[in-house]
Amino acid sequence: MTSMDRRPSPARLLRRTSFDTWQDIVPELESRLDMTADRRVLRLWVLVLDSRSVPNRPDYGASRRGSWLGRPAGAVPGSQVGLYVPASQEERALDEIEQYVRENAGITGRVSIPQPPARAGIGQTLFVLCALALFHAFVSRTSSAGPVDWTELGHGAQGLVLAWREAGVSDCFRIRVAGEWWRTVTALTLHADAGHLLSNCLFGGLFFYLVTRRVGAALGWGAILFSGIVGNMVNCRVEGYEHVSLGASTAVLGAVGVLAGIGAAQAGLGMLSSSGSQGNVWGRAWRGVLLPLAMGVALLAFLGAGEGNIDLGAHLFGFLCGILPGVAAGWLSQTGRVPSRPWDGLLASFALLFVVVCWIIAFR
Repeated sequence: MTSMDRRPSPARLLRRTSFDTWQDIVPELESRLDMTADRRVLRLWVLVLDSRSVPNRPDYGASRRGSWLGRPAGAVPGSQVGLYVPASQEERALDEIEQYVRENAGITGRVSIPQPPARAGIGQTLFVLCALALFHAFVSRTSSAGPVDWTELGHGAQGLVLAWREAGVSDCFRIRVAGEWWRTVTALTLHADAGHLLSNCLFGGLFFYLVTRRVGAALGWGAILFSGIVGNMVNCRVEGYEHVSLGASTAVLGAVGVLAGIGAAQAGLGMLSSSGSQGNVWGRAWRGVLLPLAMGVALLAFLGAGEGNIDLGAHLFGFLCGILPGVAAGWLSQTGRVPSRPWDGLLASFALLFVVVCWIIAFR
């Protein structure tokens, strides 16, 4: 007669736990494992307890209206998720999950430091791309018809007459001598022609989405805009006074640098917390850091091989200037220092507002 692993039946479990007090073990697990639990992590913990026949009640948050048995009493106010077990099974549940996490942290590198849930969808990226396209169409129409007389639009009585491109391009002489810093921002919204716009939308749409998906809208758009602005500033310092440039490609390459920085931060935190083999650590470093770097080099080579006036300096400096804010954004997102969902979108809107303010300054 062979030995078998006897597990209690569901009916016996129900009788055994019906009079127990249910305790939320998520706060204790977060303290022991030095991590923040989300729905993805909670699903993993539920599977661990189910495999060990430990009764549990998962609570995936208010948007899910609690668990199938209802939210038990004693829920932690403001907690994102909850995992309730009978008081008599609390220590066993904690030990089972902690043992699983310790044993498997080195395999995936995602257990001890889980990735935060996606905060920014593709809708925000499409909105930015559509705004760039509509703005290009407007600028092309008004520029082809001649200078814009802002007195007709109620701008003022000064009779200021300027063309959009003349007012917003990255003119190194005006930036360095006249102090017109806002041109480093407005130049990101201007494009030479439809082909220039299309290439930036195709590549930018991909990398903008990847950045905001990983760190959220506020951190993502802030880091992308920062890389584009500083990249233009550095390029003006390196190039001569006669250098003039325009286009969002500085921010596009900056987004690739931001991705590399995010990967560096996540890989570094993973190395500090992971007990896995050196091969697994270097594998995560390759995926998180070297792959975005290779993408940036390939994109630089692709853009440099094209015909026409290509500003390789702006592309290169945008890429390099995106790495440091990417590291900061990756560290903030991985350590849970990110805005909540309502604030995330509100703070991201300040990036758009800043661009609008720069255009207002350009025509003041």
